[in-house]
Amino acid sequence: MLSAKKVLHPVFLKVIMVQQTDLRIQPLFHRTRIFDLLSAYKPVTSGGKWRNNVGGPMVDKIAFQSKYRFLIAFENSSTLGYLTEKFAQAAQSNAVPIYWGDPEIGKLFNPRAFINCHELPSLEAAVERVKSLDSNEDLYRRLLSEPWFPDGHEPESLQQKTIADFFANIFDQPHDAAYRRNRSRWGIKTEKRLYNMAFRPHVHSTVLARQAWCNLTHKPKT
Repeated sequence: MLSAKKVLHPVFLKVIMVQQTDLRIQPLFHRTRIFDLLSAYKPVTSGGKWRNNVGGPMVDKIAFQSKYRFLIAFENSSTLGYLTEKFAQAAQSNAVPIYWGDPEIGKLFNPRAFINCHELPSLEAAVERVKSLDSNEDLYRRLLSEPWFPDGHEPESLQQKTIADFFANIFDQPHDAAYRRNRSRWGIKTEKRLYNMAFRPHVHSTVLARQAWCNLTHKPKT
């Protein structure tokens, strides 16, 4: 039995620092655009740090999201295979995800179970789809009752055994064979930096403080 939900559209987005040359300007534009377009239709509730309008960050994300009918699930970039927790958490909340990110998400998940912005000509069209579902309860519930996976079968790539085998291949093989990072000068420096971050935070903090001081006192040549 589907529980009744308020007719509001929450958005849950991480804070993204963007510079003028940052390649993430496009996803930030898309997030802002979909937020504004939906806000012109009905109030959008934002429980994250970005555009928060509930008086502070949410404590329990799934419980918070479960109060709503639609969830904006936009990735940090649109890249083949780049699929994060955003879609799964929206599905777990028993809401309809409005998704943008992996252009081929429809191969893993049933395209009839969510709003896939990649299958629509524009974000405006995605909002029109939201309006259509929101104004037709039977249509909305039919979409919500669709299985998450095509034909109701979980893809092999998402099955627990496949994921367990993937990690076992990493951790059970010899240490030297597990490396994927290049072993040149810069690869070794990166490896050392990550090691300090994880196991020697005092050393990492000292290095960062030294770098900050050098940047502060450095004077460019004239």
